[in-house]
Amino acid sequence: MALAVQRALALLRLFKQSRPEIGLSEAARLTGESKATVYRLFGTLCESGLVEQVEGTKTYRLGPAVLDLARVREATVPLLSVVQPVLDDLLELTGETCHFTQFNGQAMAVVATAESRKVHRITMQGITTLPLDTTAAGVAFLAFASPAVSGSVLQEAARDAKEKAELEARLELTRARGYSEYEFLGDDEAFGVAAPVFRGGSFAFGSLAVVVPPHRMQPPLFQKILQGILAGSKTISMKIGSQLRVEH
Repeated sequence: MALAVQRALALLRLFKQSRPEIGLSEAARLTGESKATVYRLFGTLCESGLVEQVEGTKTYRLGPAVLDLARVREATVPLLSVVQPVLDDLLELTGETCHFTQFNGQAMAVVATAESRKVHRITMQGITTLPLDTTAAGVAFLAFASPAVSGSVLQEAARDAKEKAELEARLELTRARGYSEYEFLGDDEAFGVAAPVFRGGSFAFGSLAVVVPPHRMQPPLFQKILQGILAGSKTISMKIGSQLRVEH
């Protein structure tokens, strides 16, 4: 019985944002099981509502019972209750404004903040969304987002080949480092440092960031911020059930 459960769980783990549906042959190949075994296990999972067969095809996808479980998880461990303590600790560590953002399909939605108490500070008050390509939070997310999302943004955000190449280079550097930094020198100057946050998959769904007036971003503060966001993003990711692909 225990082995059968392990095999069924292995099938469930095959479903990802990049692979929302899977066929019998592919599932057998990826798990190393026979088609007959996979067919039987999928049948049991379908009976429980954890998996369903896509109408008109021979592929399978996650079923409605998964949503029921997700709602229970979200009700017992709401995202905000996980994020806010991390932001408060990050504020205590750095003294600078911190925020958590989540991708809403078009931009980074500001979910929660912790405001610096310094007179000269970057404030997030009144800000509900942030651009994907010109903020540390957006770049941190994009670098670890699904190829479909990052490819679409690259296509739309970059106005010419040079801009696209610059953004691609920034994303590649962010992937190598595990964090992003972005200095905005417009009317409201700000220097941001951000790390991706994951939830139950290989791709990011949000980011944790600290924003500072550029003149205050000296090496000791930068190292303190970097330490805080890497630890904080990992804490959030693990508490909401992610298996991190990126090791900080």
